[in-house]
Amino acid sequence: MFARIKYWVERFLEEPFYQAELIRVEILKEEGDLMASLVGSLNHNYHTLKSWSK
Repeated sequence: MFARIKYWVERFLEEPFYQAELIRVEILKEEGDLMASLVGSLNHNYHTLKSWSK
């Protein structure tokens, strides 16, 4: 009986939360890559505009 309860808890409670956490980490990782790319583009644009103003 205890094994059935443990199996049910793991399958229906722990596993969905674990999967959601993995998805959240992947989204944050992708957003981090996007933000790094955005910062690089803004930095490049800033230096371009700065060189034009000279």
